[in-house]
Amino acid sequence: MNSVTFIIGQLILGGAEKQLYLLVRELHQRGWKVSVITLHGGHDDYWEGPIRELGVPLCEVTTTFRLRAIIKMIAFVKKHPTQIIHSWSSFTGLYAVVVAFFTGTPLCIGSQRSTEQYTIHTLGFILYWLSYCCFKGITVNSRFGLQELQKRWPRKEICYIPNGLDFENTAAVSIESERKSLREQFEIPDGMIVVGAVGLMVQAKRFDLLIESVRIIQQNGMNCGLLIIGDGPLKSQLYTKAEKLLQKDTYFFPGFIRDAQKYMLMFDVFCLTSDYEGTPNVIMEALAGGLPVISTNVGDVSEIIENGRTGVILPSNDPEVIARSIQELLSNPEWAKRIANDGKEKIVREYTLSNMTDQMIDFYRETGIGLKEKRDL
Repeated sequence: MNSVTFIIGQLILGGAEKQLYLLVRELHQRGWKVSVITLHGGHDDYWEGPIRELGVPLCEVTTTFRLRAIIKMIAFVKKHPTQIIHSWSSFTGLYAVVVAFFTGTPLCIGSQRSTEQYTIHTLGFILYWLSYCCFKGITVNSRFGLQELQKRWPRKEICYIPNGLDFENTAAVSIESERKSLREQFEIPDGMIVVGAVGLMVQAKRFDLLIESVRIIQQNGMNCGLLIIGDGPLKSQLYTKAEKLLQKDTYFFPGFIRDAQKYMLMFDVFCLTSDYEGTPNVIMEALAGGLPVISTNVGDVSEIIENGRTGVILPSNDPEVIARSIQELLSNPEWAKRIANDGKEKIVREYTLSNMTDQMIDFYRETGIGLKEKRDL
């Protein structure tokens, strides 16, 4: 039986964490022996439950003392022997290398799910170099990340594997009735245009720019509101900014919502204003939901969005530019509908969970593991 153990920093409701769950589920369904180690044990993270429901062994590392953490991980891997240890987070790389060495695991794989600059900033160059030089191969989910790593590590096996979405398990709903019901639930007035965003409320997401952009749109006379789904350390600060800049009852901060993709139905346009990303899962989900998308040109956005055809790529993240782009799009409903439809068609065609899993299995084989069959057992 083919086997893999993933090590991840946390299992909160985030894009990288969701991608891991989908991959774990798909491999498990194909007959793989899969196990997961999380370094954020004891916090009841969102994806812990769904992983356990699959019957997949899950090791929760609760200590912040590195030696104890490594000892616990080694014991877990010895109890659940594996062919592959795959570090899913940048800062779990060195743990993966050490655990693979002391358990005799033949293949250790790394992942980069953001930019190299962000990874080095997070880890420091020494830890980055120590872990990355020991990986047999590295997976990246953006072509931008692939190009970065190929320059730094020209002899390393590096593979671009784009994110995949689970279209088969997306429930069919009556979009208009569901949209109306959700907007009533949030007390969004009829006729209000809703600019929406989803994400962790941290500096890199630049929700502050989106607030300033909506203020400009309101000053230009458009009946526009802002809805940001998510939580994080900057939530209070962002809410205060919206309270100060935006018209009363036009900003909505519902916080953490488990099924955020469903609630995107309330949006008229989805906006991503991040300073950096890898392959933004949230853009793919917005497009799959039939929303027109406006985004800064970060990570692999230009691979997902063909500017003017399947979405709008911003020339800069200046609030005036963002506001103008939103107004131009929403002032032309036919164009907005066309790019939403074309964007959805592209996502459904190119970014499937099955394709992502096939490519991951192929990469495991290419880096040296003799898997029983090429893909399915």
